[in-house]
Amino acid sequence: MRPEERDKSAMSALVDDARGYARWLEKRSSREDVARKAGIAPGTMENVKRGRLKDPLRLGGIAARLRSLMVSEINKEILRLEHERQILLATGADPRSDALVQAATAIADARATLGLEV
Repeated sequence: MRPEERDKSAMSALVDDARGYARWLEKRSSREDVARKAGIAPGTMENVKRGRLKDPLRLGGIAARLRSLMVSEINKEILRLEHERQILLATGADPRSDALVQAATAIADARATLGLEV
């Protein structure tokens, strides 16, 4: 593979990653909220989602911010679910109850998304 092909391949992977982070975040919050938290303009979020950013240095920084924000949001969700699970256990819920099973499954899914052991 020639160096310019490698560069295009790396750029394509970076674009795909950034688009995935942006979509994941926008499923959970508005574009304006995500952009504000990531420190970028809402229009830039739209450009990322549509794959319209061409500057690799800028895209790399934006992708890093979005990934960091996504990891932070997943960690918050894990903490919220673990807290909910602890409350259910403290109130005497059956460990096999639907609520506890759902919380445990959601925690495992979130940890898997982060690449953590379940």
